[in-house]
This record gives sequence, C-alpha cells and structure tokens, in this order.
Amino acid sequence: MPILKKLLEISISVYTYAISTYHLNLILFGSLTIAEVYFLLGKEKLSQLYWTECRDLFCNLFLIQTNFIHAERASITFLQKLEEILKKMIRLLLSFGPPLINDNLFLLDSLTKLQLEIKKSYSKISSKVEDRPPEEPSIPNLPNGKQSQRGKNSISGKDSQSKAWNIFSKVLHFFKKTFIFLSFLFVFFFLFLSQNY
Repeated sequence: MPILKKLLEISISVYTYAISTYHLNLILFGSLTIAEVYFLLGKEKLSQLYWTECRDLFCNLFLIQTNFIHAERASITFLQKLEEILKKMIRLLLSFGPPLINDNLFLLDSLTKLQLEIKKSYSKISSKVEDRPPEEPSIPNLPNGKQSQRGKNSISGKDSQSKAWNIFSKVLHFFKKTFIFLSFLFVFFFLFLSQNY
C-alpha cells in the first residue's frame, strides 16, 4: 500500500504539471493512471471520477459519436497514441460495474474504427512506396563530360538525406518515448529529496 500511495503522489504531481503545460497526451495518461491507482487502492468512486474526466476530454477532443475527427489526415504515430489511450481506458472500464460499461460501449466501437483507420494509413503508405519509380543515383560530371572517380563511388544526395532523416527520426522517437519516463523520475526524485530535508 505505501508503494501505491507513493505512486499516487507522483501521478498527481505529473498530472498537475501536464495540466499547467497543456500537454494533452500526458493529461489523458495521467488521469487514467490516477484512476487505476485509486481502483487498486479500493476507492472505486474516485477511480470512476478520474476515468470519466479522461473519457470526457478524449471524446470532446477526438470523437464525433464513434468517429474520429480528421483520422484520415492524422499521422500513424498520433493514431497509435490514441489507440494506446483508448485501450487503457477500455481496460479500466471493464473493471467497473455493468451500468458504467453499458453506458460506454461506444468506446469499443471507436476502438474498432480507430484500428481500421490505422490499417488504412499503413496501406496508403505502402501503396505510395510501391507506386514510386526507382530513383537512379546522380553522378556528377566533370566539365569535360567525364565522370569523376569520387562521383562514381558517392551516394546520391537524396539517398544520404533520407538516411540522415531516418536516423534523426529514430533519435527523436527515442527522446519522445523517454520524456514521460524522465518526467516521472524528476518528480519522484524531487518528492524524495523534499521528504528527506
């Protein structure tokens, strides 16, 4: 129980930080985490309160009935984040009683539609890659029309740019993944140090 209470303190700190910085994904994840911890502590009413807050925010921002707003124009990573939040929301919903589950069955329909949108996005990307004609590497010529030795062995500019962009996007994705973890650690150490002094 002391671990859950400590986790609750940290979650509430991160949640209030997310609200002050208007970080929507962190607000949604924070309210769901707080709801889960309250549920594990046996405080189902408080758990339902935070869960309902998360559901209302999610529905107001991203849904019209069971359809996602602008899902066809959203990036795959954004849709995957929405799917992750929605799965977590549904998992906690199934822990509550039948009346709340029956009132929120539309979330299951929304999850199905979101997964279909993600599949459509993947198929659009794969069709764009298949339709693209293969690029021939450009080899620079010398003024006299002959190819330079360096030009024969070099990678084309577009190819090196795409490799650099791939590496950059992987590094950026790594930092996005670790941001939430580091913010939890920062808050945890801050709370730990404040209790020791």
